[in-house]
Parts: sequence; structure tokens; C-alpha cells
Amino acid sequence: MALADTLKSLKDEDAKRVAELEKRLAHAAADHDKVTKEIYDQRAQLVGSALADGDSGSGGIPGFWSEAMQRDSKINDVLSEGDADVLAYLEDVRVSALQGNKEGYTMRFKFAANPYFTNKTLERTDSVATLQLQGREIRYSVSTATTMEWTQPPGGGRRKKKGK
Repeated sequence: MALADTLKSLKDEDAKRVAELEKRLAHAAADHDKVTKEIYDQRAQLVGSALADGDSGSGGIPGFWSEAMQRDSKINDVLSEGDADVLAYLEDVRVSALQGNKEGYTMRFKFAANPYFTNKTLERTDSVATLQLQGREIRYSVSTATTMEWTQPPGGGRRKKKGK
């Protein structure tokens, strides 16, 4: 067997092992979602039922998600002026792995009725797709999101970064 054939064989074996590992990781992520669902349901009951201005008589921690997101440095870096006003209506956040052998996740944001948009739930799905091009595998990310049904954009529609 020529050296090139041996190297190709090793590459093919590596690809098979990586594919199997990706399947196992996808199953583990799905198992994680099942195991943690009850905990996240309890969290949603505890923190998500009160609005920031305290309107809701059903308990909860006013502004919990707004505060949590603004305190996270990575999330705070992408927030714009007016986002805190919208986030005050955020009741729950869930992240779940994509089903099957797909690589990626879906984020679900559940909102109380608010003056900014009519959506009750916003979703964003990020996944990885593969394209075969001239014998090479090219991986790229794909994102889809719920279309916002705006009634009144926060901050009068300006998308200016905070503090800029």
C-alpha cells in the first residue's frame, strides 16, 4: 500500500470516529435537556412571574433576566440602548440541543405581554451545516430566528450600543 493510500485510510478512519463521537455528543446533549427540564421549570416558576415594575401579583423576582443578562459581560457587550426595557418583560430563557444528529441548539425566550412586540416567544436556532465542495468538507454556521412583530421599537427604533 502506498503512503498516500495509508494516509487516506487514516483520514477516513478519523472522519468515522469523529462522526461517531458527534452522534454520542448529540445524544448526551439531548439527555442533558431531559434531566434538567424539571429544574428549569422550577426556576421559571420562581423567577419569571414578576415584571420589573412589580405589576404582577403572582410572585417572582422582578427584572431577574434583565439583570442577569446585563451582568454577563459577553451578553452585555451586544446589548443596545433600550434592550433593558424589553428584557424587563422576559419571563424565561431555555436552551436545548437540536434533535437527532444535528449539531447546534435552540434558544427560547418567553416574554410577558409588553408594549414593544406581540410575540410571546422568540426563538433563535444556531446549527452547523456541511457542504461538500471539490472533495473537501466545508462546515459553516446557519442561524434562524423568529420575526419580531414590533408594536413600538425600544428607544424609538435606535440600535445604538450602550455607552457609545
